[in-house]
Amino acid sequence: MKKKVEVRLSHPEHTNMYLCEKCFCWDGEFYKKSTELHEPMWLAISCLCNSAECNKCGNKRKIPGTSIWALYDDSIAYVPYFPERLPCSKCGDKMEN
Repeated sequence: MKKKVEVRLSHPEHTNMYLCEKCFCWDGEFYKKSTELHEPMWLAISCLCNSAECNKCGNKRKIPGTSIWALYDDSIAYVPYFPERLPCSKCGDKMEN
């Protein structure tokens, strides 16, 4: 029986982060060290391919409560929780997580 081997590029500093080859964003989680303003914490990073989809029209929206870290600009953007219960912006139907 053959094993399927999947090759993934990992982040040079954060071993639990992998590069998505479709959207070129990091996916996984990493430990953010404490600063003067923030306590240390684990951050969930989601690539652009992971998104909530509308049940009716298939429109996609980023998953609330995660962060997006793109390879091209090397900055982290947080996706807030408050749009979680909002309907689809195209058809008004329910968004599925």
